[in-house]
This record gives sequence, C-alpha cells and structure tokens, in this order.
Amino acid sequence: MGLVASGNKVTRELLENGVVQAVCYGLYDVGHQYDEKYAKYVHKCIILWEIPEKRIVIEREGVKKDYPYTLSKKYTVSLNDKSNLKKDLETWRGRAFSEQELVGFDVSSIVGVNCLLQVMITGTDKKYNTITAILPLHKGMTPVEPENKIQSFSIKDNDSIPEAAPEWIKTMIEKSREYSDVEQNDEGPFSW
Repeated sequence: MGLVASGNKVTRELLENGVVQAVCYGLYDVGHQYDEKYAKYVHKCIILWEIPEKRIVIEREGVKKDYPYTLSKKYTVSLNDKSNLKKDLETWRGRAFSEQELVGFDVSSIVGVNCLLQVMITGTDKKYNTITAILPLHKGMTPVEPENKIQSFSIKDNDSIPEAAPEWIKTMIEKSREYSDVEQNDEGPFSW
C-alpha cells in the first residue's frame, strides 16, 4: 500500500475538572533533553499515574481490555526553590524537604505511592488534561495498588530502553543527549 498519511487524530475522553485519587506506577528518567527556549540541554523525568475510578477500553491484537485511565507530567530533575518537581513532591508529601533530603532525594521512592491529583481541562485548539496540584490522601482514605506494571527507569543505570516503555517515552529517551552519546561513541552505555 505504500506510505499513507492521514489528518485523523486519535481522541481520548478527558477527565472532568476536579480532584481524583491516583497511584504513581511509573517514573522515567528521559535524560538531558534539548530545550529550545533556553538553547541548552536540561535533565528531564516523567512521572506516570493511574486513576482507578476512571476506566478506558483498549483493543490490542483483537482483544479488548479494561484499563485505568493514566496521566503523566514531565519535570526538570531539580529540587531548587523554583522547581516544579520540588513543589509537587512537597505538596504530595505534605511537608517541605529537610536540608538532608535536598542533598539527594531518591525520586523513585514515589513509585507505588497514592495521592490526590487536581486535574483541569486546558488548551484552546486541542483540549487535554493538566495536573495542577498533587496532594496526599485525606486521612481515612484507602490506598490502592497500581494495576499497571510498575515502571522505573534511570538512564544512568541502564544500557537499553525498557520494552514496556510507552512509545512516546522511548522516542524522548532516544532524543536525549545520553542516548545520542551511546550511538556516536564506544565509551559505554549512556556515557556522560
């Protein structure tokens, strides 16, 4: 059939504005990504959550399966005072970081942890969900276990992209400075 292009867009039902219980099931270190605005490489990560109360049906290989709705947010890997990652982790934890934690906090410790996500529908031409706040569960709320397979990837500690990674995340990792270094030299995986 050859190469066929289409203007059809895949649409996904959006969550309504409000607060939903979620559980973090994934964290991907996508390496240093080029930032056009600042004309430099910036270390990024992506956090993935599932929302068990909202379900979607996906057909794969002719089989329909019920999955929890998922959301993600991309962050610069930094805990400086202006960092969105620091702000979101502090509100999620319900407390500020100690001086000792600011020296080095293992972000992968959030995988499997429940929270409340405040979600809004944003965008003008294309509508999408935006996570505007992350809060701890209220007292008495029952935490849930993730249904999706737990996913955690550190570009420093791995020499290959996980097969289970979503395609859009694989693409980001492949565009990273670290991945490009692997492709261009023989100094070892993800050399700095």
